[in-house]
Amino acid sequence: MSQIISFIHKIRTNRELLLVTLSQVVGLLSSILFIKLVSHYAAVEEYGLYSLVLSIAAFIALFPFTSFDQAISRYISIYHEDNNYHANYTSILFLYFLLITALLILFAIFYPFLKPFIPDDILNVFDVLIIFSVLTIFRTTILQIENFNRNRMSVLYSRIFEGVTRILLLIFLVLYSSVSAYKILWIASIIFIVNIVWILFYRRALLTPQGLKLNLLKTNFKNYYRFSAPLLIWAVFSWLQLYAASWFLQYYRSVEEVGYFTLLNTIALIVPAQVVGIIGTFIVPIMYQTESTRNRYTREKTKEIAIYLALFFILIFVFMLFFHSFIVEILSSSKYVAYSWLLPYLFLAAAFSNIAIIWTYEFFVHKKTKQLLLAQILPAFISILSCYFLIPVYGIIGATVALLLTSVSYFILVVSTYYKFFTQLSHIK
Repeated sequence: MSQIISFIHKIRTNRELLLVTLSQVVGLLSSILFIKLVSHYAAVEEYGLYSLVLSIAAFIALFPFTSFDQAISRYISIYHEDNNYHANYTSILFLYFLLITALLILFAIFYPFLKPFIPDDILNVFDVLIIFSVLTIFRTTILQIENFNRNRMSVLYSRIFEGVTRILLLIFLVLYSSVSAYKILWIASIIFIVNIVWILFYRRALLTPQGLKLNLLKTNFKNYYRFSAPLLIWAVFSWLQLYAASWFLQYYRSVEEVGYFTLLNTIALIVPAQVVGIIGTFIVPIMYQTESTRNRYTREKTKEIAIYLALFFILIFVFMLFFHSFIVEILSSSKYVAYSWLLPYLFLAAAFSNIAIIWTYEFFVHKKTKQLLLAQILPAFISILSCYFLIPVYGIIGATVALLLTSVSYFILVVSTYYKFFTQLSHIK
């Protein structure tokens, strides 16, 4: 209880933490309203299709944008220390523009060969899928730069705009049209365009011709690649951990079962993702800036956070065991209640994964991400094998077991890697 009171006091006295918390709360509320509206007014198959499209967008972003985002986050503090942030800000945007252009050209070349292998329901939304994916890449990077510059107010405004606008446009669809995956994706794309333009206009003073120099572009590309090379290697494996179950369900069962599974998993992720989101958004930029002057700062914070987080998640898991039906009906629709008993176990999977994320912070701070390769790769194989054997027979239940096995194995490998590596490092020092 004293720790909770202490945390509330920190929020009240620390403006930066308050803004981060408000930003996550806005995201949480908009997500809950979104789930409630979509689950009521869209068919289960439409939510399943929407979830599959999100997984494709995440896959597209893997090469190399998701990995490069981590490198950019690490280098932002370095750019400020070297007093050349303006040029590098422009260079980052220019680099991403070139990479996305190259990616679109490759899509255009290979699309005729890939089309026969793409499911019909995905082909029906393929145009907006590409637009949504490109905008998601830009939007994620720009907001991440804002966050790691600790521009908390800017991130909060963006969250409020996106959350409120998405709900209003969704209500418009409910009242005057119909809710489908295709229309939801267009809503998100329009919102992302407006948000990107607003942030770039607000930061227009940072845009400089110096950032377009080829030498700077090459230097940044090499730095990002060097930092994120291990991330690029494990990117596909991380994606498999998250989305393999959905695609096995789509292949062996139906898009409807994908809808049931992904909506329950979305509800299960709400608390872990938001709590770890607050922690990561607030503390990781501080870790990057503080570790060079305060040795072991990251290690001490990581252990402290992980312990209290585990206790908090245990309490929620017990609560869900008794009230899973009530939670699902309140947050979504009665048509999902039949599978609500799976919610506590999906939450447990989310808890293990998100606590493991906390343990990875120090690897990023010390640029030792390659140490996490095995922890990323092995759970992906566990995911594929468990999905292959369980889902054809047990469907959504098999998907839940597969996800739980994957998350537990990921947690064990990350924590064991952490203690093994940093114990060796302490002995060397």
